Amino acid sequence: MVALKQMSATPSLNDIAAFRQGARTNDWSGKTFGYASDTLSLPQWSDTDWQEFLLHVDRLSVPPGETLIRRGDAGSNLYFVTDGQFEIILSQIDGLGMGTLHRVTAGSVIGEVAFFDGGPRSASVWSTKPSIVLVMSSEQFADLETNSPKLAYDLVSSFARILATRLRRASAKQSLEP
Repeated sequence: MVALKQMSATPSLNDIAAFRQGARTNDWSGKTFGYASDTLSLPQWSDTDWQEFLLHVDRLSVPPGETLIRRGDAGSNLYFVTDGQFEIILSQIDGLGMGTLHRVTAGSVIGEVAFFDGGPRSASVWSTKPSIVLVMSSEQFADLETNSPKLAYDLVSSFARILATRLRRASAKQSLEP
């Protein structure tokens, strides 16, 4: 599992440009398989807003094959994918795989369920390519909320849309299974 001690360079607007480009590329005109895209969409944010956001995240390089999140573990960090690709895998607690739920690339957010409910991680996530994420702890989010409540509100609103999209996708997959 990637240790947060392995943080790389300070996050920059280049990371945000990659994140925003990924969100546009993965958005497919706002639809993914019939549902709204699950990428973070904040078109109203200016460069100044993104610079404020960068004050509340750390940058982490994740090598291919590395586990970022393990199902059942404690943790409440959010991960904003700026480069690379991750697979979200549902596995039983005993480690047996049950298959890939979803693949995410630049513009996506990982870890939002445990961030909101404080419970254990609901799925495992591993990198399939060299990847870069911006990491936001709950403490960093609280700082953002204090310093820039409008930006924090915008983030939470976007997370709500992402969660709803992912729930719809999971429900649709489940209803198709025999």
